Amino acid sequence: MWGLQSLLRRLFHRIFKRQILYIPKKLCTLSALIVLCFLYVFIFYCFIVLFFHKLMLKINCHVLRYY
Repeated sequence: MWGLQSLLRRLFHRIFKRQILYIPKKLCTLSALIVLCFLYVFIFYCFIVLFFHKLMLKINCHVLRYY
């Protein structure tokens, strides 16, 4: 009886420790992925805005030159 109790206790502690250790790791990787996605989208958005801003400035300069 004592052997079975200690075995169950050890098994429970192992499972519990693994759950405690693995859940934050999964959450950290998930949050890191979300942050990276937002960062990539933000950089891409800034690049597009700057590119189109320069393009519009060039177009406006050419248009103003003709008038």
